[in-house]
Amino acid sequence: MNVEYKYHRLSNILSRVKTLVDEAISNHYFWLKVEIAQIREDRKGHIYLELVDNEEGVVLARSRANIWQTNARAIKNTLGNNADDILKEGSEILCYCEVTYSILYGMSINIVQIDLSYSLGEVERIKQENLNKLIKLGYTDLNKQLTIPLVLQRIALVSSENTAGHADFMKQLQVNENNFQFAIDHYNCQVQGDNAVPSILGALASIPANTYDIVVIIRGGGSALDLDVFNNYELAVAIASCHTPVFSGIGHETDSTLADYVAAFFFKTPSAVAAYIVERTTQYYVYVCQTYDNILQLYKNRVREENHFIEVSEREIRLYGLAHSKQKKEDLHTLSNRLITEVRKHINREESFIEGATQSVSYRAQRITHKEKQTINEKARLVTFLAQQSIEVHKHKLSTSLERLVYQTKGRIKREQIKLSTYEEVTTAYDLSAILRKGFAIVMHNGQLLNEDSTLVIGDELEIAVYNKKYIIKLAEIKEVNQWNNLLTKKQH
Repeated sequence: MNVEYKYHRLSNILSRVKTLVDEAISNHYFWLKVEIAQIREDRKGHIYLELVDNEEGVVLARSRANIWQTNARAIKNTLGNNADDILKEGSEILCYCEVTYSILYGMSINIVQIDLSYSLGEVERIKQENLNKLIKLGYTDLNKQLTIPLVLQRIALVSSENTAGHADFMKQLQVNENNFQFAIDHYNCQVQGDNAVPSILGALASIPANTYDIVVIIRGGGSALDLDVFNNYELAVAIASCHTPVFSGIGHETDSTLADYVAAFFFKTPSAVAAYIVERTTQYYVYVCQTYDNILQLYKNRVREENHFIEVSEREIRLYGLAHSKQKKEDLHTLSNRLITEVRKHINREESFIEGATQSVSYRAQRITHKEKQTINEKARLVTFLAQQSIEVHKHKLSTSLERLVYQTKGRIKREQIKLSTYEEVTTAYDLSAILRKGFAIVMHNGQLLNEDSTLVIGDELEIAVYNKKYIIKLAEIKEVNQWNNLLTKKQH
């Protein structure tokens, strides 16, 4: 038995649903906070999205969404440089939209506006939360505690090649008025996009310890969302924990990131980092030059003082020697006169005794008298001999003292002359004549010293001055050979 069923066509049912939806919510616009799960743009400029609402990783709702070409252009103009960072998978947006229903495609959301301030505010909120966490755990001061060398010459550069920030940094370092040379190893990485954080982390991890003076992380200007890469918490921890002091130069004058807070030093731009490195090196160079000048001045003062001391000592020694010699001669003369007087007194006493004895004992025999005279004569000779011996001994002592004094004086003068000669040799070693005598030459071109900025052409004349003559040379062939000129260290090959 055939049973006739009453049926409806799908198009009729869905048309009725569309009518009900249109009557209920058509042209009713509202603000919606939602996350972009998928997004694609066709050749005409229409943007198709899949939006989700989730809580703690659990999807609560899902819907298709559209941004038609006209609205897409307006939204991109509003977002400006931040468009690519906002319109991407995983981004949370606040959008002004309406719900539409199609009998062919079902329900979807039509987005007509996206709030830029909400996206930027969310970035700042997350940045502040991460900063508070870094401060609490002590990461903001960790890298600042590392010792920074006086001269920053060995540099590990973490940046993206062929960018304006990289070019500005390199130009600032390479073009400096003192021609300082820096050893820069480049660790290339992405500084923008979804892969920027792992790329920068990989570059930092590949930098060896105890090799570089500093690590420099730079990125040129961009939007706030472009620079949000450097607000990543894991990247900030890696910078703070780096074994080498880190300098950051990210964005423009008004930008600041978590990388700046945890770095040892932060600068507003890549050029500012390079300018500081050059300035620090210049300050050290000036300090070395001033120290050299001070040492040279101290040396000259010491030479003058030593020369004056030698002159004064020589005069004092000469005067002392003459006075001492004169005094010894006077002492010897006095002693000689005293001895002679004593001898004469003794002889007179003996003669008086003999005369008295002769008168009192005249009755003694001639033999005894003669014997006594002999005894007296022997005593006289003995006294004379002893006097002469004493004089000779004092003369010998005086001569020995005089010789020792002369020897010591000559030795002291000789030692001081050797010191003076040594000081004079050090001074003359830097004299231009001495330098030319060693084989150096002065090369002049058109009345100016020939240096690295001089330009030579065939036919030019060079004036070469050596120690005792000059040569005028006309160039017939020129071959320029690059030569490394490094003030502080030799170039690393």
